[in-house]
Amino acid sequence: MLAGKDDRAERVFRIRNAHPEPARRYQMDPLDQLRAYREIEEADLAVVAYYHSHPDFAKGELSATDLAQATEGDYALYALVHQRIVYAFAVENGSAREVPVEVTEPA
Repeated sequence: MLAGKDDRAERVFRIRNAHPEPARRYQMDPLDQLRAYREIEEADLAVVAYYHSHPDFAKGELSATDLAQATEGDYALYALVHQRIVYAFAVENGSAREVPVEVTEPA
């Protein structure tokens, strides 16, 4: 998870993959997810995006599975890392559109 304020991510929360087929699918570990939500709230931040990587054989776009599992309300931002390139997608009402993203080094 990426947490921050407005549209700027300030902290990265790594969530372990709890899926039984981790080489092919991703499922957030529920305890890691809960811990991250608590830390985000305690730091007075908000989730600004969810992220995961895709294996090299996949594409740099959200998969049908990604869209089917995008259940964070009517709108959410998802970041995807594929072959060391970061892509960002706004998911709204079940469809995704790519949005610009800028990756910067921490100050």
